[in-house]
Amino acid sequence: DSAQEALVAIATDRDSLQEALAAATKDRDVAQAALAAITKDRDVAQVGLAATQKDRDSAQQALAAMSNKCDLAQEDLAVTQKDRDSAQEALAAMAKDRDSAQEAFAATTEDRDSLSAHVDAQRSRLAETE
Repeated sequence: DSAQEALVAIATDRDSLQEALAAATKDRDVAQAALAAITKDRDVAQVGLAATQKDRDSAQQALAAMSNKCDLAQEDLAVTQKDRDSAQEALAAMAKDRDSAQEAFAATTEDRDSLSAHVDAQRSRLAETE
């Protein structure tokens, strides 16, 4: 009797252990599936991160290129401003030369008019003496 009870107890313990093992195996399988899903999500995230880093690097390169263009544009602007200043100085010199030429022309015109009046006066005297 006692041996049979012990066998029944052992069989019951064995059944309980097999159920516990089956439950543990099921939990392990669920955990492995969850780990596989997490690993897949991590891999997808790493691909996304790599693409984001590539985009960031491209944006930084574009920003550096724009910065270079701005620097070149500033240099061009400085040269253009110097050219404009030189042109304004040349224009002012030309205006001064023009004003001097106009004054000289006016003086020459006055001299011509004066000589013409003198010649007319001489002609009048000549005509009177004849």
